[in-house]
Formats: sequence, C-alpha cells, structure tokens
Amino acid sequence: MLNFQKSTFICLDIPDIMANKIHSIRQNLDTQIAWKPVVITIAGSSGCGHISDEQDIIEANEIISNLVKSIAPFRVRFSKINNFPETDIYFFEFIDESVLNKIHDKIKHCGIKFFENKYPFKAHCTIHFKGKMTNDKRQQIQTMVIPKQEFEINTLSFISDYKHLSRFQLIGQQNYKRIGV
Repeated sequence: MLNFQKSTFICLDIPDIMANKIHSIRQNLDTQIAWKPVVITIAGSSGCGHISDEQDIIEANEIISNLVKSIAPFRVRFSKINNFPETDIYFFEFIDESVLNKIHDKIKHCGIKFFENKYPFKAHCTIHFKGKMTNDKRQQIQTMVIPKQEFEINTLSFISDYKHLSRFQLIGQQNYKRIGV
C-alpha cells in the first residue's frame, strides 16, 4: 500500500485566465502566496481535514476517477471579499455556492479517509494568507475591484506541497445555469 506522505488537499482548479487575475491580485497583497495554485479547496481547508496519511493513493485516485463521472463542469462567479474570523485570511466568495457545497459533501463522504477539521466548509478563493496586515493593506482589500467574469470549473485535483499530484476532468452531464447578472 502506498499512502499519502504530506498534507494533500482536494481542490477545484480555477482556469488560467481567471487564475492569472488572482495571481496579480495576490502579488499586490501577499507575495508569499502569489505563486501558489489558484484553487477552491474542497477538502483540506474547511469542512474536513486533508487526506489521511493512512489513505492508499491508488484507492483514492480510483475513488475520485469514479466520482468525477457524476460531476459536470459548472460555472461560477465571485460575489464579494470576506475573511475568516480572527484571521488575516481574505478570500473571494461565490454568488452561488450550492454546487460547491454539494461537491464538498460528495468528496467528504466518498470513502476517502480524511483528518478531522473543526471548521465548517466555506467555498472560497484565497487572496491574502500570511502576509503582514496593515491598515493600508486592509483598505486596499476593502476597495479592490472583484473580477466579475463568470468562469467554468472543469478540473478537480489532488494538491500536495503546492503541486498538483493528479488531475481529473469533471465529466458528468453538463447543465449550465447562468449565474446572476
């Protein structure tokens, strides 16, 4: 059995065009995370912990390979900026989080072993994480223009040490729903 050795997260990849915009925003706010993958963490940040080191890698890949057959690509759009209570972790929220919440629930209960996590799931895209927070930076965040373009999520990944280990195309039947104008 080959197990996960480092903290491994399950994430939805944000497409390159939007990821480049987020990288630019991060570069202005928090250079420590500017280079990290731009993703929506579905397992490992909130709702459930990262994948257990007792989880077999091959089994986890098989589980996710089957699971993505039931998840169609979907479209999302950012709505506002928020932060986690009592932290300097700032992020973009989404207009409609229902699909993200359903995917999180599917992942959490798919049979992969996860570590515990005390925080409830919150779909988000991080823009500021560990950099020093100043009043000027807080003001910059509060007045920031949020990218309003709708974008498609079509890939789910295992990420460890800020690198993609495996990528899976979402291949369920597409049923696009336009997100608020």
